[in-house]
Amino acid sequence: MLLAMKSKLMLLSLFLAAGCAVQKNITIIPKPADALVRVNGADIGRGTVEHKFTFDQPEDIFYVTAVRKGFQDKTVNITRDYPSETLSLEMKPYTRRISITTTPVPAIISVDGRPLTAEPSSAISTDVEFTVDASDNWITHTVTAERKGFIKSEQQVTWTDSQPLYNLKLDPMHKDLRITTNPPGAHVFLDNQDLGVAPLTDRQVNFDFDTNANAWVDKTLRVEKPGYDPIERKISWDNGNSDYEIDLIPKTKTIRLTTDPADAVVTIDGVQTRRDGDANVADLVFTPNEAGQLRTFKVHASKKTADAAWYPADMTIAWDGGKPDYTLKLREVLSQATDSTQLQMKRDDGDWKMVAVSVPTTSMKFVTEPDGDQPTKIVQLSKGQTIGSLSVSPDGQYLVYTVVGGTEKEPTSVMYRVRADGTGGPTAISDGRSLDVTPSYTAAGDKIVYASNRASKKLNIWAISPIGEGGISRYTAGDSNDLYPSVDASAKPRLFFEAHIDVDPKPRLYTVQVGATLPTDLTLLGGSEPRISPRNDAVIYTLVNDKTGNHDLYRVSDKGGGLTESLTSDSDNIDPSFDSSGAKVAFSSNRGKEAEDGRLNYDIWVLDLANPANLKQVTKNGSVDDSPAFDPTGDSIYFRSNRGGVWGIWKIAVK
Repeated sequence: MLLAMKSKLMLLSLFLAAGCAVQKNITIIPKPADALVRVNGADIGRGTVEHKFTFDQPEDIFYVTAVRKGFQDKTVNITRDYPSETLSLEMKPYTRRISITTTPVPAIISVDGRPLTAEPSSAISTDVEFTVDASDNWITHTVTAERKGFIKSEQQVTWTDSQPLYNLKLDPMHKDLRITTNPPGAHVFLDNQDLGVAPLTDRQVNFDFDTNANAWVDKTLRVEKPGYDPIERKISWDNGNSDYEIDLIPKTKTIRLTTDPADAVVTIDGVQTRRDGDANVADLVFTPNEAGQLRTFKVHASKKTADAAWYPADMTIAWDGGKPDYTLKLREVLSQATDSTQLQMKRDDGDWKMVAVSVPTTSMKFVTEPDGDQPTKIVQLSKGQTIGSLSVSPDGQYLVYTVVGGTEKEPTSVMYRVRADGTGGPTAISDGRSLDVTPSYTAAGDKIVYASNRASKKLNIWAISPIGEGGISRYTAGDSNDLYPSVDASAKPRLFFEAHIDVDPKPRLYTVQVGATLPTDLTLLGGSEPRISPRNDAVIYTLVNDKTGNHDLYRVSDKGGGLTESLTSDSDNIDPSFDSSGAKVAFSSNRGKEAEDGRLNYDIWVLDLANPANLKQVTKNGSVDDSPAFDPTGDSIYFRSNRGGVWGIWKIAVK
């Protein structure tokens, strides 16, 4: 061996000495770029490398190979005649031919989502390339078989699989049935197989598909329950719907119910019946209970017109052998609708004005109280007329009140004076040519102060003598609409009143010394219906609660200020009036419910200022009772009421 090596070295020396060796620098570029490059089996680097090739003999050959997992080795022979300075070694992935079969029906076979055929096939072979991912793991291919009516089947194919044969089994479609019946508890059968009692949930059922007919195979769903006829329904795949609700059909009948009086509103189990001539008609479904007993229905009838009303009546309707005709009699109630006209302040385009509004009210046909002292009628108007407000003279001898009416744009009001016992009849103390409203006696009793538009479009406060002596004095003359005057018993009398200022959406409470011109604003939030205490130390008034829309009673110092005392809440409280001692306040409130039908009703109440929470209800007739005014003794209250269906003034004792 040593001799042979020496011979080769000698020959090489001779060759070099002769100058015949050739060298080439070649850049080798493998694809993929991270492949290992070998020359004559020796690693020379990974990725693109530059290598010097030395050709000692013309027949010398170098074997350049790219090696990479997931790819077939790529080898190129380099001779001294290789013409380029670069060598590209593009490697190819491994390829395997696989065979795919489907059972039980032909299907569309796909590899990685690419269909291999346009029509369903039971078997097919195809070549699939295999390589590795970035983590040098063999990639997988997904082989699927799809056919309408069957669950999609798929398998994963990898290079390392031991066999190239893949069978895809297509199972029939199935769904978890949820079957409910109305009512529940019915027995459920599917193709005569007992599934149990409804409601049924998560009952997995296969649904066959007829590939020859290209249609789903129907199944028969049947439900049975005592008291009902069996129900059958064909079901199928139904786009995968799993929920089936079966309504069992009970006995039905159409009833005709007449009422006495006719035209009552009739509901059956809360649903109003339809009308057919004089009869109330309804289609009733008699669903049996679990014991097979047919249900019954609750009938409710009511009637109310503008002039009369009846107590609601009830009855029960059963199957009654299919009986269709029934009669129900109602008992007349004693409440009635009574029209009224109210004069209200309305703000239109920034201007306050008084309008007449027709307001429906409810009164009782009787005028008595359900218990206790009975009221005495002092004044009774004609039907269609309405009393506005009233006031009692300090000596208790006379009343002053208004009768209001007219239209929205042309309201009317006339003031009247009458003896406190009603004898002699009323005497008009205004002529009706102007709007004269909210009269009250001064504390001294020498004047009646009231609001009137006799001198301008605005309502100002005026004063006249109760017996007609002297002229008419004007107490306010501003740009506001002034209402509800109340004059105290001070040595220098003060006027308290409600003012509607065009720039303010809420009424204000003002006080001014009689004869002066600059009023004082009593409260921060305004208010309505001010009344000065006979003690000259406090003013009681109403204020709208912005949250509830109700009026609450408040008390504030006669000097005004930010501190006010809330006296009532939780209802609508209006028309406050002091007794002669200033210790109690009468007012009207809807806090009580009318005993006949439970509606909220305005009644007269009395509040003791020493204990405001202890309220006393004075009237309970069920008619509208408001505008209370104590007589000087404090033993009786005059009030406005629509009891009996007409408006009047009544007097009742207070104990």
